[in-house]
Amino acid sequence: MRLKVVVAISLLLFVAGSVIGAENPPVPKTDEELLAFSLSIEGCVGVVQVLKRTVDSGPHAEYTEFLDVKPIRWLSGTCGTAKAAKLRLYAEPHSPFGFLSTGDWEVAARDTVIVFTYHDRNRSYVSQTPHTLWHGLAKATPEKLQFLESNIPRILGSDSLGRRDTTR
Repeated sequence: MRLKVVVAISLLLFVAGSVIGAENPPVPKTDEELLAFSLSIEGCVGVVQVLKRTVDSGPHAEYTEFLDVKPIRWLSGTCGTAKAAKLRLYAEPHSPFGFLSTGDWEVAARDTVIVFTYHDRNRSYVSQTPHTLWHGLAKATPEKLQFLESNIPRILGSDSLGRRDTTR
């Protein structure tokens, strides 16, 4: 009986401590805040056509996935010209942010998508984090393109003004 009481009290203290020490879930960020963060990565934001989606072994035998894409238009950053025939964008699908986590759709050949990218160690990656707008990869819709076209110049303009002010 004593053992049951001790276990019950221990369980209650553990649960109470967990509830008291629990953090509130983060407040959802607005699309504008997510876009500002995405632009701060200093990668590229562009509209591309998917040519092929491939799963492969990486250079160290890790499971990797990449998209071969044809750039249509870059909205921000310097990731080459829109005339480039092909660009390879990598993701790690076994991470929680790989191409397999794009929501209700899977990236397929001939899809036109918006990508947020960054460059590391001679590879371009899709920036698929919870802090990147649309997790770094989204179908290109007129509404999403309109949002980017109206907000990217405004955010980049305010960032450059802010940087100038901090050097005074």
